[in-house]
Amino acid sequence: MIASLTGVVDAMNPGEKALIVTANDVGYIVHVSSRDYHVTLLHHPVSLHIHTILNDKGISLFGFRSRVEMGIWYKLKSVSKVGPKRALRFLSLDPLHLYTLIAGKKVENLATIKGIGAVMAQRVCNELSEWAFIHLSNANRILS
Repeated sequence: MIASLTGVVDAMNPGEKALIVTANDVGYIVHVSSRDYHVTLLHHPVSLHIHTILNDKGISLFGFRSRVEMGIWYKLKSVSKVGPKRALRFLSLDPLHLYTLIAGKKVENLATIKGIGAVMAQRVCNELSEWAFIHLSNANRILS
């Protein structure tokens, strides 16, 4: 399993929100959130926390700039019918904003995320609102 990856971004695939990161002469395709994708610079170094998924379709790498975002992604994947790529879509939002929307059950706001409809947004709010409220409370205490 690959836990982290540091290398140079050699290519970017906007449709997939994927980076090709070259480390030690090996190019790795890494799926990232749209937020991470848009702050990444081509031919610049990058360090990512990696989650590796091996299934019948092959090996997929999912990259995160912070452990916080990786933890949110894991939690989102625990929701019924939220797979790894759909969970990345939620990470287009800043973590505090995402916690706020989920804790407040703001389905209409979450449903505006590309690829997330009202049904999925409602499911996430129903299953994760308490979790998000706890994280939001902890974050507010740290920031105060």
